[in-house]
Amino acid sequence: MSDVSNLRSTINAFYQAQDQALENRKTSSEPGGDITRALSIIRRILPPLPDTGPLSEWLSQTIAVLESEHQNYCQQEEDLTGCGSATFGELLTRLISLEPTLAMTY
Repeated sequence: MSDVSNLRSTINAFYQAQDQALENRKTSSEPGGDITRALSIIRRILPPLPDTGPLSEWLSQTIAVLESEHQNYCQQEEDLTGCGSATFGELLTRLISLEPTLAMTY
């Protein structure tokens, strides 16, 4: 699997997991606004995958932007450990786990 495909799969798996978490909350009549808001921010700030160039650069820049937005979200929403914060954390964890692989590629 190419690096772009691997990144795309990782991001898609993240979105699928979050969609499932929202469905589970709806089923149990729990509010899902925190996850929805975090996902909205992530979708807005997540840059498109590059067609050319090193993905390691895209990944490090994306992680930096996500970490900054995560911190802003936590401060604005006063959500340090809630589901919105966890939504950012999950994507960051998934992307950070790819860094060593991409660094070896280029």
